[in-house]
Amino acid sequence: MRNKLPKKENTFKTQWKQFMNEGKICFQEFKNPNTRYKQIPNMFTASRLLAPFFIIPSVLVGNLPLTAIFVTGFALTDAADGYFARKYNATSEFGRKLDALTDKLFAAALLIPLTVINPTLLPLLAMEGVISAINVKSQLNNNVPKTKYIGKIKTAALSVTIGLNYINLIANIPSILLAVSSTSTLILQGCSATKYYCINRSKEIIKHKKEIEETKTEISSIEESEQSKLVDFKQYQQSDEVKNPSLSAKERAEELRKIREQLTYRDEQQEKVKEKKISFQD
Repeated sequence: MRNKLPKKENTFKTQWKQFMNEGKICFQEFKNPNTRYKQIPNMFTASRLLAPFFIIPSVLVGNLPLTAIFVTGFALTDAADGYFARKYNATSEFGRKLDALTDKLFAAALLIPLTVINPTLLPLLAMEGVISAINVKSQLNNNVPKTKYIGKIKTAALSVTIGLNYINLIANIPSILLAVSSTSTLILQGCSATKYYCINRSKEIIKHKKEIEETKTEISSIEESEQSKLVDFKQYQQSDEVKNPSLSAKERAEELRKIREQLTYRDEQQEKVKEKKISFQD
């Protein structure tokens, strides 16, 4: 039998399954009265999943006071989940992923209706989508996306731009101020996306190199093992045991076939290493 190398696949399906399994564990804690308090942060975080369904319609119908109430309420949940997570020491991988998801949805809920009213803001929405896609790809490759300094500045600039555009719906703000704010935010988004892409690309290259080295090590191990088997088999052929009538020619041929199969597998793995090297160079 061939000693096949383990497959290393990170797909959206497996990541989603892992996320759901983490969610089930949190739900079990929520059902237990003794551990329910640990899920208070996640409850506040999950409430922001509803933000688009409240904020977007209220903006589009022009009910800005109601929008302000919704925005304030959902913003407070962002502060509350962090407070209770620290208070109860209730941090979790599921909570971290859920918080990142809800923050993106909350920002989108604020930005989408503005782009409907003012299409010049569409590039900002598109760039946020690009940044999210880069981070999702990094997550699928098992690289934990970390917020960089420039990312925090970008988020602050985006918040200011969104705020100014909402104020502009009530009171006229100089168009030059809105233009400067939007342009600055777009530039910061571009820098942030480039930074995230370069960091994630660097991690992928390091990971790729490691996989190549692991494959080469595995091949060397197979080579040593099969060369040893080949030597043993040749010695076996030359020994007196080969002349033993109890060992049939068919059995000896089967042993030789197994060795040849292993050596063929070794050659196949060497070809895979060459392909990985070419892919890495590209």
